[in-house]
Amino acid sequence: MTKIAFGLIGWAASLSAAAPGGDLTDAPKPAAEVSINVAENPDGTWDVTYAFAEPQTALVLSQAPITYRQWTPLSEGVTMWRIGGMEGFAFRTPASDARFRIKPFTGDLPSAYTPFLAFSDGSYGVLSGQFRVKPIASLSDAVDFRKSGEEWPEPVMSSQVTITSSRPVSSQQGAAYSEFLPEGDGTIVYVGSLVPVEGGSFRGYIDPGLPAWLREGFDADLGTVFSMLADGWGQELKGKAGVFMVFGGHESDGLNLKGGAIGDLLSLQMSGAQLAEATPEIRTYVRWFLAHEAAHIFQRARGNDTVLFSDGGGHAWVHEGSANAFAYRIGADLAEDHGAYLAQVYAGEYKDCVAHLEQAALVEARASGNFRAYYACGDLIALATDALLPEHDLFDFWNALQTASMKAADTDRAELYFQVLEELGAPAEGVKQLRALVWEKPRDASAFVQSTMASVGLSIALDDKGVFVNMQFKAINDRKSLHR
Repeated sequence: MTKIAFGLIGWAASLSAAAPGGDLTDAPKPAAEVSINVAENPDGTWDVTYAFAEPQTALVLSQAPITYRQWTPLSEGVTMWRIGGMEGFAFRTPASDARFRIKPFTGDLPSAYTPFLAFSDGSYGVLSGQFRVKPIASLSDAVDFRKSGEEWPEPVMSSQVTITSSRPVSSQQGAAYSEFLPEGDGTIVYVGSLVPVEGGSFRGYIDPGLPAWLREGFDADLGTVFSMLADGWGQELKGKAGVFMVFGGHESDGLNLKGGAIGDLLSLQMSGAQLAEATPEIRTYVRWFLAHEAAHIFQRARGNDTVLFSDGGGHAWVHEGSANAFAYRIGADLAEDHGAYLAQVYAGEYKDCVAHLEQAALVEARASGNFRAYYACGDLIALATDALLPEHDLFDFWNALQTASMKAADTDRAELYFQVLEELGAPAEGVKQLRALVWEKPRDASAFVQSTMASVGLSIALDDKGVFVNMQFKAINDRKSLHR
């Protein structure tokens, strides 16, 4: 059985997703509330220096929904703090600067981008937005908050982030990368000596340790994925995607995949013993992985990112579920046995969705530590969305959702999702069923999911032990559907 660590895609808007290797711009930038200088040391540690325009008392580090940092203060009068799900630093008396020494964090974070992508040759992809901060008047305010730094209600301070090293930065010897970051996760900056690679569908950095079969087929597979997505969305991307492809070795069991999409830049991490050989099953999963990540680029190609990908509210199912549905459509089209592939992958979606709903409502998935539910239940919601619109498919729905988001700056994305679904002609009863799948914890989760999918014409078949056997992937009355 293939082991997969499903990739978790962040959703904060990218204000500066520059292509790898891009030149620094001399264009004037707004004044930043804080300047953040990140410098690599010869011993592999990094120094992070904050310089604030106005004296500060305490700051919340706002990237990632969990605490993970082990930072050593180098400045007098500053200490690190951690309260519940938040962490940051505080000053003994209000101050305008602080300096820290850190070790690059390369581990997995749930529903967040990896802070430092570790290439096998020792180089890094550095997430520029990992250092962003929010003000907090008093640490006593954090005691009863019980949420993460991402959810702290103060806005992120606008920052000028500069990354330097004695090694090339974004393939520029002796240069520095700098960007103005008013909000969001920024971009990924390459630090090291790899030469950027350009293929027919991408440009970026490919780990030299990547197995030959993956390297040789990567451009073709990614090109096929982009072509199929463009056909479904009815639009081509404006240019080639930026790519950071990191290989973590064969030491771990199975197949481990993690990815992120920041604007038009893909962060891809692969590892595991099963990547040693190009078996059809593994190649199929790799194509699904690429398709899921690439789908996020198309989801962000138009529309208001702040609305469609905003954190909070427990509605990551909106983008993660649909990205899975798009990816499985492509995976099925590329698989040797279309029907067997769909039956296999949706057996997992059904099982994981039901398992979560037995414990909590979908909207509570993040709070309960089960981000996987957003993929599984969200995928079923995406299929139901497609089935509720006989004149439209899921691609059409997302085009309409993107358009609607442009005029809905303050609208909850789940409410916008269902509003657009109704405007496109979905029956009220069907929309009510999907709302219940998001907000309610059913008494009998399996029966509830079965009845919800059957109500839109996508019946699920179980064996006498209640194990998923298959499901109908296109409603009988569907004239335009995701699945052909």
